[in-house]
Amino acid sequence: MCMIKEYSYGTITLYKDKNGRVEILVVKWAWYRWFPKWHIEEGETPVEAAVRELQEEAWIKKVKVDETKIFKDHYIFTQKKKIISKHVWYFIAYVANKKVVMDKRELSAYRRVSLPDARNLLTFDSAKGILDSVLDHLGYEKYLLTALPDDLSLTLLNSLKQYFYAYGFRYENKKSTSDVHITLAQILCAPSQLQSVYLRLKSTLKYFESFPLSCNKIINKLHKLDTISKRYPNGVSRVALSFDDVRLKRIAREVISVCKILWVDDTASYVQRIRDSRLKRSLHSDYIKYIANHMNICNYAKSEKAQEIVRLSTQRIPTMMSIDKVALRNFNGRNEWIIQLKNK
Repeated sequence: MCMIKEYSYGTITLYKDKNGRVEILVVKWAWYRWFPKWHIEEGETPVEAAVRELQEEAWIKKVKVDETKIFKDHYIFTQKKKIISKHVWYFIAYVANKKVVMDKRELSAYRRVSLPDARNLLTFDSAKGILDSVLDHLGYEKYLLTALPDDLSLTLLNSLKQYFYAYGFRYENKKSTSDVHITLAQILCAPSQLQSVYLRLKSTLKYFESFPLSCNKIINKLHKLDTISKRYPNGVSRVALSFDDVRLKRIAREVISVCKILWVDDTASYVQRIRDSRLKRSLHSDYIKYIANHMNICNYAKSEKAQEIVRLSTQRIPTMMSIDKVALRNFNGRNEWIIQLKNK
């Protein structure tokens, strides 16, 4: 079979409301979801082709295109006994009108979703890669919303974690950059949005009181994720403190709810990464099974050291601690801000 080159041009179509919340247009054709894209017509520039079809097929008239950055995709597929080498250029397009009138001869469905939700809708990895590049270009970052224990307990737990990280219990011995914490949610947003997230959460969490928390058990599990197995062929373990507390779950649900309202909730992708490590590929909304339930003490531990970590943790962890803070943590391990829960 001969190989035929095809070229298409499309848009990453963004709508921004007056509060700074951003939605993205994802279209469906046949069984797959992707970004709108079309072929070029004679005499058109790539930008003109991308905008024309967006206007014709989705009836979006007012379009402002950012031509400073091109996002390129390439994939190969077979169609009618021909091998197609497909090259696609995408431009970011800002639209003022949220309304879409879809031409069903061209598209079977569309959805406007938040930027974090888009990744779970897209069918192909290449489209997800394009989205990741767009988010990087726009300056979006991922953050964790975490629950922290009282200061004394946090000091003891951090000291124990530092000991494990620095003295031969892990493959990479280094100083830990983050507090011991319990993950409540993950968000994806531009740094400029962090203040609005803080103010909304502070207003919501002011009704929550600090509460005591005890460890149910110490988890010692072997990682199953393929990429980790390649890095650690002799085995690697995760050791964490386990909890089952309705107050933690309630806070997690409330935090996720607030983040969804603000269009920044990215907990689904965080949970999917955990499911992948446990070889559970299905995606559903029962996030609480995977968050607000444990506190990492030593990730990527040498398997032969895992039992010693469990023994030392059993001896040294506080028998009772109180959860009295919710913090926003960046992926460098630094807390951007902390919200104090009410004292009883």
